[in-house]
Amino acid sequence: MKGLEINDYFTIVENEILDFLLILKLTKHEIKIMLAGVRLLNGFGKEKDRIPLSQFKILTGMSRGDCSIAIRGLIKKKMLYKDGSELGINRDFKQWEGVSDSLTGKVLAKWVRGVSDSYKKGVSDSDTSKETSKETIQIKVLSKSQREKKKKEYKTGLAMMKEAIKRHQEK
Repeated sequence: MKGLEINDYFTIVENEILDFLLILKLTKHEIKIMLAGVRLLNGFGKEKDRIPLSQFKILTGMSRGDCSIAIRGLIKKKMLYKDGSELGINRDFKQWEGVSDSLTGKVLAKWVRGVSDSYKKGVSDSDTSKETSKETIQIKVLSKSQREKKKKEYKTGLAMMKEAIKRHQEK
């Protein structure tokens, strides 16, 4: 992506969240609520926050009732959690309903490998599904402390990139 400027107009999303949103059987409303939650939490660098239904309604175009039902469903599936009046994304993905060790290891690895290979090679050069299914990679779900460490590393790197871009623009 030539000319891509790293700034505050980007929302950082863990690959696991996107992978599981694609794989898990969720309703359209649940997917919209999860994406809105990612935008409202990750987009502002928050682990959890008090998010009124009106914000979900505005972002998703859904009714307040549909937002409420989807949020309750995601809490029941342990994808979202409530802490008092605050809502957060459960980042212990193995607790999510429908996610198991086998999913994080084999199924997700197969899916990621297939997507990764076709992206790298182009659609016309991609392997057959039989060849792809023989090769798998392991996806490691990071612990909370590992995610915090990665987050700090990313923020440090992002700050360094912003500073470098700023210096380059000043020249």
